[in-house]
Amino acid sequence: MKPDTLIIFIKNPILGQVKTRIEKASNPEKALSVYHELILITQQFVLDLPYSKYLYYSNFMDLSDSWSNDLFYKMKQVDGNLGVRMQQAFKEQESRSDKMILIGSDCPYLTKEILHEAFKSLEEHDVVLGPTQDGGYYLIGMKKLHSEIFENKSWSTSMLYSQTLVSLNELKLSYYELEMLEDIDYIEDWEKYLQSTEYKKFEK
Repeated sequence: MKPDTLIIFIKNPILGQVKTRIEKASNPEKALSVYHELILITQQFVLDLPYSKYLYYSNFMDLSDSWSNDLFYKMKQVDGNLGVRMQQAFKEQESRSDKMILIGSDCPYLTKEILHEAFKSLEEHDVVLGPTQDGGYYLIGMKKLHSEIFENKSWSTSMLYSQTLVSLNELKLSYYELEMLEDIDYIEDWEKYLQSTEYKKFEK
């Protein structure tokens, strides 16, 4: 029996190349500091989950960072827009996985319960989506690759989620929607998260 696979997309934490909207409102050092925290939150969240875990880096595989080489299979994202990169990751995992779910590192509100719900939903649905308040999604999962979901989309815009639903309906695929969560895109999003119960739980 094939395992369930969790795909995690992260950016290599390089000064000036992460959280650019936060950088514009502050400075590169602040943006990098926030992203380091987001990576740490994601890392602790997924560490003991019972899935095969594949970590996809944006620029290069880092075998000496804080992500365990024993617990995470490390890969590099292909070149191209986000749709191309996600599509290729699902393609690479399809033959070795029963169910596949992809997350990023921008949604610290994601919980283990929501992730377990996402995997369980794929027992009866073709696709699972976790919508964000800004019109995108923090999670996408499927049992096999449906390439059209990732083609001709307005990435990093408020139209992405609605465009994705149009594709799912055109393909006649059943889908399950998780609860809506917030991404961390702006400095205000981060400051709000720091006051949340989720952050207080993480601190403990």
